[in-house]
Amino acid sequence: MKKNSGNFIGVDYSMWREKAEASLKGKSLSDLEGARFDGMPLPMLVSEPESPLALPPKHVSLRSDLGHAWEIASTFSTKKSLMIGLAHGVESVRTDAHLADGQALRDMLCDVNPEMVSLHIDGYETVGALRAVVKWAGESREKMHGSSTWDLGRELPKADPSAFLRHVEAWNAAFPKFSTWGVDASVWQDRGMLPLDAIALSINAAKWGIQTLLSSGQTLNEAASRCTIRLASTTDIISTAAAIRGLRVAFATMIEELGCDPESAPLWIESRTTSIYGVSDIIEDNLLRHTLMAYGAILGGADSIEVRRHDFISPAEDDTVAGEQAIRWSRNIQHILRDEAMLGRTDDPMGGSHHLDCATRWYASESLSRAKKMTSLKEWNDATLQGRRVWLSAPVFVPQGSKRGEEVLSENPEDLFYLLNHSQVEKITPPPANIQSEKLYPGKSSAISEIQTVGTAEGIDIPISFPATTTSKCSHEIYKPGLPPYLGGPYPTMYASRPWTIRQYAGFSTAQKSNAFYRRNLSAGQKGLSVAFDLPTHRGYDSDHPRVTGDVGKAGVAIDSVEDMKILFDGIPLDKMSVSMTMNGAVLPILAFYIVAAEEQGVSQEKLSGTIQNDILKEFMVRNTFIYP
Repeated sequence: MKKNSGNFIGVDYSMWREKAEASLKGKSLSDLEGARFDGMPLPMLVSEPESPLALPPKHVSLRSDLGHAWEIASTFSTKKSLMIGLAHGVESVRTDAHLADGQALRDMLCDVNPEMVSLHIDGYETVGALRAVVKWAGESREKMHGSSTWDLGRELPKADPSAFLRHVEAWNAAFPKFSTWGVDASVWQDRGMLPLDAIALSINAAKWGIQTLLSSGQTLNEAASRCTIRLASTTDIISTAAAIRGLRVAFATMIEELGCDPESAPLWIESRTTSIYGVSDIIEDNLLRHTLMAYGAILGGADSIEVRRHDFISPAEDDTVAGEQAIRWSRNIQHILRDEAMLGRTDDPMGGSHHLDCATRWYASESLSRAKKMTSLKEWNDATLQGRRVWLSAPVFVPQGSKRGEEVLSENPEDLFYLLNHSQVEKITPPPANIQSEKLYPGKSSAISEIQTVGTAEGIDIPISFPATTTSKCSHEIYKPGLPPYLGGPYPTMYASRPWTIRQYAGFSTAQKSNAFYRRNLSAGQKGLSVAFDLPTHRGYDSDHPRVTGDVGKAGVAIDSVEDMKILFDGIPLDKMSVSMTMNGAVLPILAFYIVAAEEQGVSQEKLSGTIQNDILKEFMVRNTFIYP
């Protein structure tokens, strides 16, 4: 298909900047491009993008049949909840080694096919768990995927690494495809550590682990390929995606410096939704945040993703109705993202994004630099306490019905940190960034000559991957937002200076009831109105006409006169409000009512904004109404 955008002239960065500055009416772009609370230098528009990043390879997983092969993970403590989870699509089973003493672990796993799941055993000194899992797995041991990870993020056993070495040796021998050591940085993030420091901690601990295993006689490739790192995902989608990608690049850079080929020693990265945004008053709000966290982890390319249940602060028992519902919702967030949003079809779906690559390079470069200073438990604790103070300056939405608390920050780095329990503070000026892209692992050229695709129901071919080194520059990249053909959006600075209008299509019963509903929504953060009129109003009938008695106020609000329109917008400043109205047959009188209602508020026509939709086809198909009465 021929693209008609080719008829437009390309725009360079200076032309865009001139247009953007003019649109701000006296303000400067630097006001909008200030440093983020965490120090990430994310420009509004990347002026001179570097070549797209070629990420290091990933491990084979149970879902390597998909373009994006992440495993849906969940933690279980009872057999009943485990079997329900497996029946509903869980692929990665997490449980605790403390179940190993006795028959509990074997009983929980006895009806599970070892080759159909990946198994992850959390805990330390896991000899009992090893015996239980070996007996359960039988001859499938050599094919099984999973982990029994000795967490070096707890503390580096520098004085006596013998227990660490015994653990790795025993599990390596029993399960050749298991990850047997690594870092659970998500624990530190839940205490308040920033993602950048969590990656730096992980890189430092992983380097110590590899060097210690090398000294015990393991090969560099074997030591590096058995490592797994778990990060916490946040609602900051770009940051979460870039953190996971940046960790992968930083790890590859580190092991390459040690003499290992990153292409033969991939890193297994797990993601778990963070607890720091958790609220306990309206716990369903946690579902919305967890969805964003999972979305960011998927875009970042995590190998395994676990979404916490929304009641994690005070969880219901697993085998109760409330407990099973909480687990079901957390599980289905990923199913919807994988299957309905179709994010399971393409690996690294945001690959090539200039902003994401910029953020990825920052995470990789800065974490490698900071890792040199994250060498002890004291430094990890200090970074956690400092991270809490930085988090308090982060932009966080507080929904209606919730409020920020005024608790004093704990000075105990082992305490969990809940952001909304504390007041917001002024932003702390972060140190300047020093991105050294030339020192990062560059990745290797892909040998793929033809990009494989998967077809959708609409006949659209979705690429399974976009090899960074073989993908040519896209034709639309010569255009900029705010300039023809507007492929980047209608405004030069888009939402950075002009947030989109939040509306809810609503209207019912009488003008008084609809007005009360509108005002409640506006006080809760809605920024615009979208008015639904009832069918008699659409077709030009008054509410007392005998032909429409049964339809009055049913599918929208009934408006018969200017007085009704004045009541509908009573107390709502129409000079500050964008109003969208869906109207067909009676469009002229309804628009006239609206203009008169505004004038009686003292608002002239020039100050009114919004739309009055006149969609013949939609209204006939959906609501059987006509453009003419």
